[in-house]
Amino acid sequence: MTERYENYESQVEPRVVEESIIVMGEAVKQAPKITGVPTGVEGLDELFFTVEVKDGKPVKKSLGGIPTYAVFNVTGVSDTGKSLFVEQFAVAQAARGEKVAFVTVESPAVFVAKGLEMRAAAMGHEPAKIEKNIVLIDAASHGSLRENVPDLLTTLAYVIKQHKVRFLTLPIP
Repeated sequence: MTERYENYESQVEPRVVEESIIVMGEAVKQAPKITGVPTGVEGLDELFFTVEVKDGKPVKKSLGGIPTYAVFNVTGVSDTGKSLFVEQFAVAQAARGEKVAFVTVESPAVFVAKGLEMRAAAMGHEPAKIEKNIVLIDAASHGSLRENVPDLLTTLAYVIKQHKVRFLTLPIP
């Protein structure tokens, strides 16, 4: 794999990407309104908030979930609920009618699908209602997706476009 990229730096002429530079004040004007995405994890959604200034004092306003457009890296030691959180999040979004891409890394897609079905039932959702909204990408069974980042990114881009995915879960062991 490294042979493919070992001369990458010498093949690409560095350049300034001027369109990537923006003054903070202008970026703030262009930023979307921050809203929350419910996680499906009891007690977690209340931890996310914005702050508004009223009468000169900051006031917390609950988002009711993870901030939209946010990227979250869930880390921890073994058996602390990371996979459970990811599964609950995927099921909660699918139950809301949202499309979710779920990349399997440790277990083949067929086992993850069965686990998601059971998780949905445990959360009080009809499994049949979420099945069409979760698209599995089986990196556990296809080594090229784990070993070749460009293949993974190309596959993700394809799934996002073809299935109109709004959320991505990528559990990394």
